[in-house]
Amino acid sequence: MGPGQRWIEVAPPGGETTVLLYTPSEAMPGASTLAEARARIGAFSGVGLRADDIKALFSTLRAHGAKILEEPSQQPWGGQGIFADPDGNAFVVVQ
Repeated sequence: MGPGQRWIEVAPPGGETTVLLYTPSEAMPGASTLAEARARIGAFSGVGLRADDIKALFSTLRAHGAKILEEPSQQPWGGQGIFADPDGNAFVVVQ
């Protein structure tokens, strides 16, 4: 993709759907403009993840240096917590 570019696709084992993470560029901004795409970095991703054991997952995330934005807590729909990736993008985890 060129210098300064990153591209990774992730999926759970056996999953058919992938999530694509990449660095926006002039050629591939991922939005109407490159400025708009860059403004989205560090914002809430809108991505929710499911965990069988949310407390164990957050313990692992914390041990690996992830920023915990909301500790897991009990909600009417189950456990929920929020963490951020190294770029500051927030992800909700539910159990």
